[in-house]
Amino acid sequence: MSEEIKICSNHDEQVPLIWTFKFDGSEYWCPACGYNCGMFGAGENVPVTDELKKAAKDWKKKATPFLSGDTDDWDYEL
Repeated sequence: MSEEIKICSNHDEQVPLIWTFKFDGSEYWCPACGYNCGMFGAGENVPVTDELKKAAKDWKKKATPFLSGDTDDWDYEL
């Protein structure tokens, strides 16, 4: 059995879902569109590729300030 990764099924781009407990009842979150879901039925399982591994790492890095809850790190447009 090959290794799989969950991606968001709400858009054409393959965006890896981030495993988080930031939102009540939502273990998976899409950093591109905000989709969130519990661990059962979330997104779509696809084979892991080097590109998806890199995308997951990049998205997690971009999302860290948001998921940390430290609003001082957020960029606000006023």
